[in-house]
Amino acid sequence: MTPVAQRVRFARLTEPALDALHELARDPHVRRYLLDGEQVSRAWCDAILEASDALHDTTGLALYLVERDGAPIGFAGFHVFDDVSPEPQLLYALLEAHTGCGLATEVAEALATPAFSLGRGRVEAAVDAPNVASIRVLEKVGFARMERTVPGAFGDTLLFELHSRKR
Repeated sequence: MTPVAQRVRFARLTEPALDALHELARDPHVRRYLLDGEQVSRAWCDAILEASDALHDTTGLALYLVERDGAPIGFAGFHVFDDVSPEPQLLYALLEAHTGCGLATEVAEALATPAFSLGRGRVEAAVDAPNVASIRVLEKVGFARMERTVPGAFGDTLLFELHSRKR
């Protein structure tokens, strides 16, 4: 199930999109926290695509390019970070020119909805403690901070969860 949002379009991460993913992942703003500031290779992108496909096959969750006006402006979706949790984590990364205008909140909300539709009772996310903008996004969507933290490149990595809003 592809997420739906008003101002952006989601395109499932596929082989033809690897160049766009690599370009986005090399952007200093995108890699600042998500990639701990590290440069990534094309092989990293290949591994991310394989992990996304495997996660989709087992859970229905995946990674997507986020596009606006026909151009990629980021990527978002779900990924398992083994050092954080065995559960898929919500992630989103937008180019800096597309931050501060509510798009990350819109993206996070759009991704949670299909996860719940797939029968998940909750969605998890992990954020480096200094990444206050991302913490604000999660709080706006309704995520609550969990008590547990894990060590990260910038100190603590904070864990958040959002429970299904079934009525």
